[in-house]
Formats: sequence, C-alpha cells, structure tokens
Amino acid sequence: MTIAFDAKRAYMNSTGLGSYSRNHLAMVSTFGEVQNIVAFTPRIKIHDERLSNPKIHPAVPKSSWKFSPVFWRRFALGRLAQRIGAGIYHGLSAELPSDIDRFTGRKIVTVHDVLFKTRPYDYSFIDRTLYDYKLRQALDAADIVHCISRQTMSELVAHYHILNTRCRVIYQSVHPDFYNAPVFKYLVSPPYDRFILTVGTIEPRKNTLSLLRAIDHLKIPIVLVGHVKKSYEKEVHPMYNRLRQNNLLYHVKPKDTRELAAWYAHASLVVYPSVAEGFGLPPLEAAAAGKVCVTGPSPCLTEASGLPECQTSGSTEDLIQIIETLWHNDSLRDELSAKARQHALSLTPEKVGHEWMKLYSSLIRI
Repeated sequence: MTIAFDAKRAYMNSTGLGSYSRNHLAMVSTFGEVQNIVAFTPRIKIHDERLSNPKIHPAVPKSSWKFSPVFWRRFALGRLAQRIGAGIYHGLSAELPSDIDRFTGRKIVTVHDVLFKTRPYDYSFIDRTLYDYKLRQALDAADIVHCISRQTMSELVAHYHILNTRCRVIYQSVHPDFYNAPVFKYLVSPPYDRFILTVGTIEPRKNTLSLLRAIDHLKIPIVLVGHVKKSYEKEVHPMYNRLRQNNLLYHVKPKDTRELAAWYAHASLVVYPSVAEGFGLPPLEAAAAGKVCVTGPSPCLTEASGLPECQTSGSTEDLIQIIETLWHNDSLRDELSAKARQHALSLTPEKVGHEWMKLYSSLIRI
C-alpha cells in the first residue's frame, strides 16, 4: 500500500498541527501493510528522527515549482499522487489540493477544529474566507472526513451540514517519550521543589492570564512552556513580570520532546485552561506522564485528559478552587493520576495505529 500525505505541517510547524502530523507519519510507518509513504511538503525545516524511516519519502517541489511552492501544494499534489500510484491521499490539515479530482484513489481529510467559525473574532476576514473555502472544497471531495475529537465532529456537522456517516473520530496519540517521562527527569533541573506546569502558546484562546492571576493569588510557582503571542504581550506581560519578580514564574523552552517529558515528570500538577480547542495535546501528554491536568471549558479537553472531574469554566475563581484542592490533597491527586494514566494507555500509538490501519485497509478494499 502506498499512501500520499500533505505533510507540510510535519516538516514546517513546531506546535500542535506539526506534532500531530509527525506522530501520524511515524505511526503509519510502523504498519506492515504500508510499504511506501510519500510526504509532500514545500520544504523541510523540522527534522524528527522518527521521520527518517526508510518508508517515508519527503517530496518537495522540483523544477519551476520550486519558485512557487504555495501553488505547487495547492494545484499539483493530486496529479503527483496519481503519478506515483498512491492508493490513498490523506490531507492532514483540513484541506485537499484543488486538482484532487485527478487522483483516482481514496481520499481522506483530517479536520482538527473549526475555530474560525466558533471564534471568528480571532481571525481576519481574509483568513476566515480562505479557511472556509478550502474546508468546503475538501469536504466535497473526501471519501472520509476524519475528526480529531467528538467535539470537532459535532461542530463540523453543525456548520457544514455533512452526514455523520461520512465522519470518523479517531483520537490522536502523543510521542512515546511522554509515556516514559520519569526516565528523562535527569535532563532538567527545576528551580522549584513543587510547581504547576502549563504548556502551549500564550494567547487569549489559551486563557493564560486567568491562570497567572490564580497563581498570583495562591502563591504557587508555575513553569511556562510556550511562546507569548505578540498580540497578547501587552495584556499578559504586567502579570507575567510581576510573577517573575516574585520568583513564582519560570519560562522555559525545551529543546526536544524528552526535555518536555522531563518537565511533565517533575510537575506536581498540570493546568491547561484553554477555552477553545479541537483536541488539546498537553492534557493527553500529561495523562501519558501520569499527571493530573486541570482543563478549561472546551468539551474536547476531557476527551484528551480523561478527567471530566478536573474541568473548569476557566475563570480565575474556578482555577483557584480546584488548584488549591489538588495541591494540598495528595491522595486525591494520586487517584486522579492513576485514572489519567489508564486513559492515556488506551490511546498509545499502537492502539491508535490499529484503528487507522483498519480504516486505511477498509478504503483500499472498497
């Protein structure tokens, strides 16, 4: 079986969509039934050792296409997938190329979220229009619409009126290093004996400021992983600087997944107060590391964390209440940690991979 992927995010995006794409390609490369993976990408910026598998063949624009990689990705990949004899074309980030009608194999598109519909004020008019056009075109062309969570499927059906029967929900897994997080503790030296960890881009949707206000009230140290979005700097920096001056905030940039896993292993508690997501990797990363993750109101976050009892409204008051309870109650935290770990074990790369192999195989047999 040969599968062609739109793998731009895998090779060019270091955050959520990139992590998902790299995890997916690495997982598919372990399938015995898949002999050849063609990963289309405008260029290669990110190097992940898992993508050096001999089955994975990155394909970049050649000849005159090198001067217009955006157009190559948009208008040439359907023909290229047909030419290499792929049986399946899989768009990993909510789009299929405009020439996908030239491809006679089966087509899948993965949809992570429709935030440009549910939170339009976070996007420019041009971006909203472009995302909507690309998604509508992909939904029309795809044989299967893969949704990253039940929440995403529900919102997709509501906004685009597609049939449930065309959708499949298969959760994502996380990098295997998170399942072995304690092994990597030696890689980092936290400045605190106990601390809260939060991971993700620091922006309004992630609700970081509400968490920092809770930290200021509780006087519990926090470690931040993630860059501050420029548009959020003015709003968040006064509290950010206040906490740093009081030695309650430490901002780090792990160099790889092992270092990030080490921070999870050292943390007493993880908090991800986001108000809008398609899935949310950090709660699942925390669960894989055996850590309790307090989440915001987005319904999919409990699909990732496995802990509906730790979901909050995302308000500073709610965060203060649940953090204080968990911080001082070791037995409750241990009980919830075990539950989270059990949930993560149901979403290992091997188990998620089994679901994907069943789906790919069913498409080839049709």
